[in-house]
Amino acid sequence: MKKLALLFLLFPVFLFADEGTTLVIPPFEHCWGIHKGTEKKLKLLLGEDKNFNDPQGLSCVKLFAWDDTTTDEDDDELTVYGVNSGNNEIIYNNSMHSLGIWGNRYGSEVKLSSPKGIAADPEGNVYIADCGNHRVVHLKNDGKELHLVNIIADSILSAPFDVALDSKGFLYITDTVKSAIFKFSPDGGFITTIGEGLLRSPKGIDVVDMEERWHYYNEEFIAVVDSFSTRVVRLSMDGQLEKRISSSDYFASPVEFNYL
Repeated sequence: MKKLALLFLLFPVFLFADEGTTLVIPPFEHCWGIHKGTEKKLKLLLGEDKNFNDPQGLSCVKLFAWDDTTTDEDDDELTVYGVNSGNNEIIYNNSMHSLGIWGNRYGSEVKLSSPKGIAADPEGNVYIADCGNHRVVHLKNDGKELHLVNIIADSILSAPFDVALDSKGFLYITDTVKSAIFKFSPDGGFITTIGEGLLRSPKGIDVVDMEERWHYYNEEFIAVVDSFSTRVVRLSMDGQLEKRISSSDYFASPVEFNYL
């Protein structure tokens, strides 16, 4: 369920790193060439009228619906969701050989407006920070297509930027206007506010708890980008400040963070 950002890892391409780059290409046998998406590949797969327009959050997950429990040979088959914000749509692979789009131009049940972050889980739940509409959109992937489940927090949020899930399916949503994190139950019920008075315009967020499947360290915490993209803050699960680092501590030139 861990999230990455600003990359669409959906398309088979052959790529060779030039001298001086920090890009590391995984072995072909490990990824079958799936490590970078370009607009050219997008057009080949979906048509000449398709384009990347302000790509934002990214979430990768292995769906239970795709899992063949009789073998481990399918363990590398991930579903990847990318937010194509400028076109108000989500691009995702609906198989290991094809792409799907859910959004305003494709008969979606609701319309997105400047979506930002996204989170997903193996059960097929997908949550989109629908920033321009001041809400989070909950979708469900049945293994082939995305379908609307419900709308969350449209009367509470002002400018949701990102959303994270813990191991029990609780949602943590950053709001750049209200400068806080809002926690919701899996069915969309409001629980509490975290980080009020500590955060400034929080953006990207991720949550690590003790029941996390791939948890390694005996710790749990919330990590969030704040201070207008210049700082990363670590909070306890109840919102107490544990650590913070600023980009200026490590970089001579201005650096901005957006997603975790």
